[in-house]
Amino acid sequence: MTRDLLAGGINARVGSAAGPVLFRLDVEGRIVFWSEEARRKLGYSPMEVMGRSYGRLFPATEAAGLAPARELGEAESNGRAECSGWRIRRDGGQVPAASVITAERAASGELVGFSVTDRPSKG
Repeated sequence: MTRDLLAGGINARVGSAAGPVLFRLDVEGRIVFWSEEARRKLGYSPMEVMGRSYGRLFPATEAAGLAPARELGEAESNGRAECSGWRIRRDGGQVPAASVITAERAASGELVGFSVTDRPSKG
């Protein structure tokens, strides 16, 4: 079961508790929407991540290697990017994740943000 949410002026699909983790980013890569599923899986409350960089969810070596910027750049250029790697939980632990980042555009074609669906990797 899904419900539509309006986040930052864009309709977002949010899965049920068994569905994907979904959060949204502005054009600068800052978190502007954080789902309850994201909170459960990664441990951060919305207040801890709202307005913060997407890169804070990556291990330091990946963030320093500009992995978050590369992923967003690929999504902006191609409409979406499929990525896998590690994400940092609030408690400092790492969890494997496979992400689909989708560029969101206004009717004019202007980039207005990104939706990120993050699912735990298999295996």
